[in-house]
Amino acid sequence: MPAGKGGTAFYRHRRTGYEHVDETRLASYTASVNAELKELGMVPARYVNASTPQYERIAGFEPVFNRVLIYRSMTLHSADIADDFDFDPDPRSGRLTVNALFNFV
Repeated sequence: MPAGKGGTAFYRHRRTGYEHVDETRLASYTASVNAELKELGMVPARYVNASTPQYERIAGFEPVFNRVLIYRSMTLHSADIADDFDFDPDPRSGRLTVNALFNFV
């Protein structure tokens, strides 16, 4: 996998300390995020690719050919894509990822 294709990063919400948000945490997380929006205003629309005042980056994984990362969908994460990333629409040379959700009951 060529360098510069981004990766996946995981985060902790600073105010709550949450690294994942399940149904038991949703109300308190939502209230906290809404309070931060009132205090700090809207954040710029972009991929989160480093720690911010609201979120601490706790792990990051570079893309590797034929590797799969499996994590709970409720885990706070983002594609780790630089602000100057040159999106290539050609699937033979660009960043091509697959997102899938599995429900194990």
